[in-house]
Amino acid sequence: MQEQDRMESEIILLQTKKEQEKKNLLDVLTNIENHSAKLIEQLMVLNDRTKQLEKMAAVLERDRIENEEIFSIKQEKLEQMQKKEILEAMTEMLKCEEKCGKYELEKSSMVERLQNEENESNWKLYNIFQERELDQQILVNRLLEEEQYQKEAFEVLQLQKDIQHQEIAHQIHLIEKELSNLTVAEMKKKDLKINSEMNVLTDHRIALASLLADLMAAKEQRELELKDRLRQMELKREHEMEDFWLIQYQKLLDRKPKGVVAAELGLDKDVKTILLEVPAVEYLPLFASKRISLSTLLSFTKKDLKKMGILDDDICDAILNKAQEHFENIKMRDKYSIPEFLEEGPEPSAPSEPSSPSEPGGMLAEPSAPPLSPDTDTKLWCQAECVICLEVQTSAVFLPCGHVCCCQDCSQKVELCPMCRTTISSRFTLTVS
Repeated sequence: MQEQDRMESEIILLQTKKEQEKKNLLDVLTNIENHSAKLIEQLMVLNDRTKQLEKMAAVLERDRIENEEIFSIKQEKLEQMQKKEILEAMTEMLKCEEKCGKYELEKSSMVERLQNEENESNWKLYNIFQERELDQQILVNRLLEEEQYQKEAFEVLQLQKDIQHQEIAHQIHLIEKELSNLTVAEMKKKDLKINSEMNVLTDHRIALASLLADLMAAKEQRELELKDRLRQMELKREHEMEDFWLIQYQKLLDRKPKGVVAAELGLDKDVKTILLEVPAVEYLPLFASKRISLSTLLSFTKKDLKKMGILDDDICDAILNKAQEHFENIKMRDKYSIPEFLEEGPEPSAPSEPSSPSEPGGMLAEPSAPPLSPDTDTKLWCQAECVICLEVQTSAVFLPCGHVCCCQDCSQKVELCPMCRTTISSRFTLTVS
């Protein structure tokens, strides 16, 4: 009984345990079903989402394809537009290059034409200047020749108007005539063998020859005096011309504008000293108007000075050298502290009394006595032929003997007088008419 009870209690325990397990199993199944339902529901949601995503992917793909097509179309259009723009730009560039080429050709041709025209004009100007210089040179030579002719004519006129010279020439003519007559007479007497009067004729001839020599020396002396007087008159005329231009220059200096005078007063003392030492005082107004200082002058070259208006090369070199020397002296003085004592030089001045240049002819007084008119009896003549060649008339006087027995050519070939065998000390030509 007890075993039965025990078995029943065990069976009850087993049933209870089975029920409990069944209940637990049902709970588990319920949980599994709930979980499966949730999973199914989640799978359904995921499936819906996947379908939506697929739809969205298909839409996006379709949009992408459409965008790609649109992009490719736009890209083609853009490439076509770019090609068109490039073609247009290249066309414009080619046109510009063609225009530039034509412009360069026209420019080069124009430059070449201008250069040719400039060369032609320069050549024409050069020829004109050469012709002008040649004309000026010809004119200057002609003026110089005319001046020389005028001087010579004035000398001749002066000699003709000089009474003392005319008297000496008249006396020489008379003595020449007398010597010629004595020589002819002596030759005739020798031919006739008349010896009684030969000594008288010889003494007379020697005296006349001595007198002729003295008169010739006096004539030469008078001509030298007249030429010296003419030179003094020429020098006086040149001095008067210089004085005239100095007076005109001084008048210009006296009428100098006040602005130029003020500029000269404000000129750098060193520059003024340099111009006074060169000397180049006439360029003081130029340097004053340009406000040239010593530092500016030291930086100058010969070309700069010529641009200012100083055209003389020697003066340019002297100014530049003197400026450099003056600057060196200033540096040495500053180095050794040597004081500077400068005195301003006097202003240039000209003669106070004006005198105008006069011509040489205006300074000569007319002779008071009338000019001598040569008489027909005083004209020189010769009747004898040359004793050497026997062809030409005699035209030479021998000194000291005074014989007139040879022509000009034969007189140069002898050392002794052919008539008296006297040694010839001097000879001169007669004026035969």
